This record gives sequence, structure tokens and C-alpha cells, in this order.
Amino acid sequence: MKKLRTIFLIGILLLGLLPMKMVAEASMVEPKLQVKLVNYLGNQTSISLRVSGSYSLDGTSTKLSSVKTYSVKAEQSKISLYDGSTKLITAEDVSITPENEKYTASINSREYHGSFNFIVENGYVRPINNIYLEEYLKSVVPAEMYASWNKEALKVQAVAARTYAYYRLGKVINDTTSYQVYGGADMLHPNSTAAVLETAGEIVTYNGRAIDALFSASNGGMSESNYNEFGSPALPYFPIQRDDFDKKLAWETSIQKQQINLTGLDLKNPNLWWNSTSEKDSDFTAKIKSWLNQNGYSNKQIKIVNITNLSFYDKTESGRVQRGDLGFQFLVKDRLDSTGKLQLLNGDMTNVIADRIRSYIGTSVMRSTLITEVINTSSAFSFSGLGFGHGVGLSQHGANNRVNAGHRYHDILAFYYPGTKLVKQYELHQEAPVYPPVKVQLNGYDFNTGYSIGGHTYVNWNALKMFAIPYTYQGDGVFLIEGRTVKAKSIDGAWYINWYSMSPGKITAEKITGGYNFIYTTPTKIQLNGVDFAEGGYFHNGTTYINWNALKTLKIPYIYKGSGVFVIEGRSVKAKAFNGDWYIEWKELSPGRITAEKISGGYNFTYTNPIKIQLNGIDFAKGGHALYGATYIHWTALQTLKIPYSDKGNGVFVIEGRTVQAVAVNGEWYINWYSMSPGKITYEKITGGYNFTYTNPIKIQFNGIDFAKGGHALYGATHIHWTALQTLKIPYSDKGKGVFVIEGRTIQAVAVNGEWYINWYSMSPGKITYEKITGGYNFIYKP
Repeated sequence: MKKLRTIFLIGILLLGLLPMKMVAEASMVEPKLQVKLVNYLGNQTSISLRVSGSYSLDGTSTKLSSVKTYSVKAEQSKISLYDGSTKLITAEDVSITPENEKYTASINSREYHGSFNFIVENGYVRPINNIYLEEYLKSVVPAEMYASWNKEALKVQAVAARTYAYYRLGKVINDTTSYQVYGGADMLHPNSTAAVLETAGEIVTYNGRAIDALFSASNGGMSESNYNEFGSPALPYFPIQRDDFDKKLAWETSIQKQQINLTGLDLKNPNLWWNSTSEKDSDFTAKIKSWLNQNGYSNKQIKIVNITNLSFYDKTESGRVQRGDLGFQFLVKDRLDSTGKLQLLNGDMTNVIADRIRSYIGTSVMRSTLITEVINTSSAFSFSGLGFGHGVGLSQHGANNRVNAGHRYHDILAFYYPGTKLVKQYELHQEAPVYPPVKVQLNGYDFNTGYSIGGHTYVNWNALKMFAIPYTYQGDGVFLIEGRTVKAKSIDGAWYINWYSMSPGKITAEKITGGYNFIYTTPTKIQLNGVDFAEGGYFHNGTTYINWNALKTLKIPYIYKGSGVFVIEGRSVKAKAFNGDWYIEWKELSPGRITAEKISGGYNFTYTNPIKIQLNGIDFAKGGHALYGATYIHWTALQTLKIPYSDKGNGVFVIEGRTVQAVAVNGEWYINWYSMSPGKITYEKITGGYNFTYTNPIKIQFNGIDFAKGGHALYGATHIHWTALQTLKIPYSDKGKGVFVIEGRTIQAVAVNGEWYINWYSMSPGKITYEKITGGYNFIYKP
């Protein structure tokens, strides 16, 4: 039924029948209604279906997803439910049931509570909504009365609508003005919902039975009896009585006598004009055509040409008319006279119930049968009147005016339904707890929906499997997790566990759209270049993440862009949130320069710079790293330089009798260059790194006199400091960078500890000889 309109079923008006009365027996169980969805849906062979929350497809193990849109189709007298192009089920009756009654289903984008049966009706999909009576009323009341009106008036409407529905329990009703307008959850309004809740379970009874609580928008100042209006047996709670509080809504309407002007129309060739010619009052004449189709002219094409009579009579005590006559002339497209022209036929309805003719004219046009004036002109039948609706029972405008005058809802019901009693017929059913659904990800991957309970998110127990957290199920929702006893909550038939209880200290949460991403981590001890890093790290998804402050500690260039995004050495890196702070994958701190070694409880991360290494002037493939302020060389340099050593394992080397601890860089052992052979290893700077020279200092004499600058055993020969050229007075010139021209020969010296040394023989071939002395050599120069 539309807002503030008559509620009575047109079909009942035509048949003169009323539904069976329901006995108002005490019951503690709130009943459910079956409501066929017609008003907003119309006739469709395919409709869309979306659900919020979890719905079961009855008769199957399928759960409908809240992120999908399904199709419900009428196919060969059966209903088929599709997920995209996949048919989930085909049956004469397909039903879905929510796992929690707060969930909703959207039918062609209109939202409803309750469960549903989908059937085929006259070739169309017809949903039947199974819903608790109180939830139904929350939608009906704002559809039948303005929700902005005083709440006390809405309470009157709530009781009347509840009684009207209770009277029809066991009958499948629909959502149109034939019964009561019902628009689902989209219609809800806080004011009308409060009126329903404050009158929950209350109905109007007469002699212990629920009454047929009829209502209309306005009775025009006089209520009417059901017998006078509908011709049904008189009921004592529907008397004719004066209503001084009714608004007396005025209306007027006209019906044209000539509906189609036949002048100029070729009645022998109706195809020339039939489809382009319409009646002036097409809604009215369409009802007459429907009547003719049911009374001898089935499936005929008809035009209503003239309204020859439209009259009402037999006024009741309230001033309403009871009976009426309707005369008309019409054409049937295939009915011709003897001349071959369309034959003008006559039709009559005489002494019919006035409300039936009113329904033909239109209940929103001729708003009541309380006619105050009739004007019959040559061109039209005109009527004026008061009220809106049938006038039987409750007047909505009258109720609102009474509330504004200070009347209470139970007194107003007693006036409009005299002799009745207001009773509490039932209590509200107990609803299952409703928890807000929360989107859940585990380590960044979508997981089952979770629920918000008491400010915490509860996650389906299968997350224990996903995270590989050790547990045993003890039954009745009790889990033994990592040795701890944890009690889960039952939601929608499954067990849910507080996220933090799954593994305290190892699970962290980050906010995502619609919920949380839960990250299972293991706190890890962190050292940076061998020094404990207080901020620590986490082991997650097979790798270690280090607190972003490591960038500062290691002095790695970075810029923070916000939301966990860092620009490190020109690279954009996304950090992860653990316990409210940002953590970066260790390799991303400085790829190729960060190395890791295992320590007790975690890792030592070393920030290094790969360096080119030469040994005695020859490229060393294993290279080295700048580390801890010094250069570290791969341990195999010991072999290359033939330095005596033994490998004790775990990076411990005994070199020339000394115990030396190497460091791990990229899984290999590296040794401080100086520790390889102190005093015997020297270096010189080269492009991209260093040349390390393994030498043995040697005592040098010239012609029996000690040479202070000495020499070094190097490359299998003795190299003497370049100043020996001056001491021995050998002609030379210094070209720089270790290049000397000696006696016309170009000689390249080698660097030892930052000084240039020259192969003794190259100083003056054939003129220098040597003899062995303690600790070295005596060189004799004879020009």
C-alpha cells in the first residue's frame, strides 16, 4: 500500500471477500511473514542478487560471497542461480538463508533482511521474503505514514500495521498497496523504527481475536463502516462516527465523455489510425478494457470511444456513495457492421459497488467515495469530495492531529477501533549476537572474513594452519596453541580466535582498507657491523627485516617519503609495519653492500663496499671489502701470497702462529689485510681499490756500510729503496710515479709502505754484486 492510501485489495473489492480472521492467542514467539516482492521489482525473467555477510544456498554446501553479484533466472519453469556463467543450482524453489539475521540481500539493488525463496510465477522470477514481523514493520511504517510525523502518531500506525499483518498470518502477502507497502531495509528511518520498537508485539483485538485493522489517509471527517464501503459483513469495531480531528482532504476530478473523436477516422480501415489513437483518460479506460477482456472479449483489441454514464448513488450515513453505474461505447478491431465499418458497441455496469468504479477511475484521482458535488456537463462528468481512501477504521491524518492535540497512541486506537483491546501478543525473538565483519589478510594475502568483538579482531582458526603455528584442538572451541590454552568464539558456525592470542609477540597488525593485515613474525637479534642494534628486527616470510633506523646507524643515504616509503641510494623501497614502526628487508638497505652472518639469536649485518684487490700487482679475483674502517681480503689470499696458515673453522685462522678471526661477507671469510702478515704486507692505492704487497724487510749494506732505508724481499728478489741511487752515485732521473731513468734505462719501482723500491739488479746491471750477510745482503757497486 502506498503512503496514506487505501490498503484494501482491489481483487477483494471485486470478489467481495475478506481473509480469514486470526485468533489472537497468547504467544511468546515472534512470527514470521512471507512477503512476495512485486511492487519495486515488477516482472523480470532475470534479477541480480548480492549479499552482505554469509548466506547459505539451501540444499547445498555453497556459501554465497559478499564480493560477488549473482544472477537469478527463470528458465523453463524453474529457477537457476548463476555465479557469472557458472550455474550453481536449478530447482522449482531456490532458497537462501543468512547465517546472521542482521545480514542483508540486495534484489536488483534494493536491500532486504531475512531469507528468500525464489520461484517462477507466470514465467517471471518471484522472490518471497521470509522475515520477522517486527523487521517487516520497520519498513512498512515509514512507507505508510510520513516518518517525520510525531512519533506517537507513528506508534498508532505501527500497531495498526502489525495487527493488519498478524490478521493475515499464514497467507503469502505482497509488498504493494494490495496489502501494505514494504520496501525493505532501504525504507528504514530512526523515528519510525523507534515507534515499532516501543510498541513491539502489541496488536488490537476484539473478543480475543486480532481485528482486520484497516486504515486510510483521511476519512473526510466521517468514518465509514466496512459493510457500506465493501459490502462485507458489518464489524462492530468499524462504526460510522464523526471525526473532528480529520484533516478533511479535498479533491476533485473529471472524466471526459468523449474519449475518442471518430470524426475523420476511416472506420473501414482501422489499421490507418488504430495504433496512433488513444483515449483521453487512458488509465481509466484501460481498466474498462481489462473488464471487457474478462467478460466476453478475451484477447481483443478495444478502443473506448465514449463514456455515456457515470453516476453514484445510495449515500450512507457518512455521506459516502455505495453504488454506481458506468455506461460506455467501444470499438473492437475485428467487429464490423454490415457496411464493413467498425461497429460501435455499448457496455454497462449497473448497481456495482461504488469503490469498484472508484478503483477504475484511480484511487489517487478519485480519492474517496465521500462525494460532495457532482457536475454533469456536455463534455465531462466532474466530481468533488473529501478524504483520501476508503474511510474505514483508522484515519492517519486524524491520528496525527489527535497526537498534536495531546492524545496518546492507545487512546487514538480505541477511538478508531471502538470496543477493541490493545494487548501484548508476543515478545521479540532473541537475536543472535551480531559482530561487524572485518577484512583479514595474512602476510598480505586475503583470508576469510574476521569479526570485530570488544575492540579486537577475531580470525578464523584456520589461520593457525596458514601460519604453521603449533596447536592441538581440545574440543568445544578450546585450542592448545604453543602450550597456551585459548578459548575461541563461535560465529556463524565456525571458531574464531582473538588475533593476538594466536602467537603473542609474533603476530603484528597493520591497517588496510576495511580491516587488517596480520603478519606472523619472529623477533630477531640484530647486530650492525658487530655492534648490537637496540631497535632489532623481525624474521618474516623467510627473510629478516631491520628497523629503519639502521639507515642512520650505517650512514646509508636515504629520504623518507611517508607511509613506509623510503628512497634509499636513489631506490624507492616500501617498508613493512611491525608493532607500529617501519622495518626494511635487510638486502634493500644497500644491495651488494650489506652482508649477513648468523649469530646467536639472529644476524650480524655488515655494511661493506666491494673493493678491487691486487696482490703483488696481480688482480685478485676474490676481491675485498671496505669494512670497519679497514680493507678485508678474501682468506684465499693467504694461499696466493704463500703465507703459512691453518684453518680452524668458523672463520678462525692461525696465521704465522697468530690466531685471527675473519668476518663473514656474503657467506665467505674475509681477513683484515694487516692481520695476514703484520709488517710484511704493504699496500698502494690503485683505481677502485688497493694493491697489497707481501714483503720481508731485509738488512742492506753498500760496500760494507749499513743502508738505513733498507730493502724488502719482493717478487723473488730484493728491492732496495730508491735513494740507494744517490748513495752509490748511479746516474738517474726521477720521472714521478715510481718511474726512474737509470743510466739511460727506464725502470718502474714498486711501492712498499708508501716508498719506492727498485730491484737491486736493475740499478746497474753488471756493476752491482752482492754477498750474503746476517739478516740480508751487502751490495757492492763497481762503476
